[in-house]
Amino acid sequence: MSVCIPLLLDAKLVDSEDYSLSRFEDHESGAFVSAFHVNESSERLQIFAADYEKLFTSKEEDFIVSRKTDYDRLFKGMEKFVELSVKNHIEPQDSDGSGFLVSKLQSPDYLDQFEVIELFVLTP
Repeated sequence: MSVCIPLLLDAKLVDSEDYSLSRFEDHESGAFVSAFHVNESSERLQIFAADYEKLFTSKEEDFIVSRKTDYDRLFKGMEKFVELSVKNHIEPQDSDGSGFLVSKLQSPDYLDQFEVIELFVLTP
């Protein structure tokens, strides 16, 4: 995350290098999130998913070859996280950084502040 976010800032895809780590993964539903950021005006929620499996692989070819299924899994995981949070199907954990995000997504007043929810997949 600390390497990728500055690159996203340079490319003007994000407004800030700030983010909150929120490693959440539910194998049963496929819900997944690594970090998030809400911009200063609270109009944009940015959710990040890092492919940790690829980051710690020992095969060099895994860093070169990316498959659509890998990207689809991460995007669908973030979508599922938002969907389940909004529907109040994820129990926020105080010890987990995602607890704050889950509790906010469960609040219609907070959710209405966002004009857009952006999903970013970060891979090696």
